This record gives sequence, structure tokens and C-alpha cells, in this order.
Amino acid sequence: MRPEYLAQKLTPYPLPSKDGGVLRTIGDAHAYIMALPKKRALRAHWQHAGRLILQQASAAALTRQVHLALFMDGKLDTGAFEHMAALGDGSAGRDGGSAERKERGFLRHDQGEATDRHGC
Repeated sequence: MRPEYLAQKLTPYPLPSKDGGVLRTIGDAHAYIMALPKKRALRAHWQHAGRLILQQASAAALTRQVHLALFMDGKLDTGAFEHMAALGDGSAGRDGGSAERKERGFLRHDQGEATDRHGC
């Protein structure tokens, strides 16, 4: 695997897990997946994430799948994730990433609307 690929940041936000710190790069996600217990690693959502890494899929596509997999396993630290999303985790532009979140369909909870355009 190319080091440049593994160094790419997960986007639009890092993914905090309840059991492995914060996944900030594709390399972090790869290491997390490789360290999963066999029972979890064999679940379809993790298998799909692993295939995306092997295919060197975009950081955004991989982030969505790892986010889903963490959520499905009950391992996404949702409180930390919402906090990072609201702040843009410091890696966003001057508006704290709000323009990008709006463009992608994400809205802040304090706006009284759904978290994303799909109502999730």
C-alpha cells in the first residue's frame, strides 16, 4: 500500500471510536481494521471497508464506510463525533466547515434539523 494513500486524512471529519482513539487517516483506519477481533472483522460492513482500502477508494468513501461500521458495532463515539463535526475539527476553512457540511447535506443539531439530508 502506498504511504501517500495511507497518509490521506479521513474526510470530512476524523472518526472517534470508543475502543481505539480517533481515526484520522486512512492508515489509522487500516490499522484499526487489521486489529479487529476475527468475529468483528468478518462482519459485512468491515469486509466492505477492507475492500475499499485494497481498491484505494477515496478518503470520503472509506470514511463513510468506516463511520457506518463503527456505528453498526456500537463503537462510534457519537458525542465526540458530533463535537468534532460541529467544530470542523480545526481542519476546515474559516467558517468551521459549515459551508462544506451544508454542501454535503450535513446540518448542525442546534439548527433544529436532521443531522444529514437522509434524516440520520
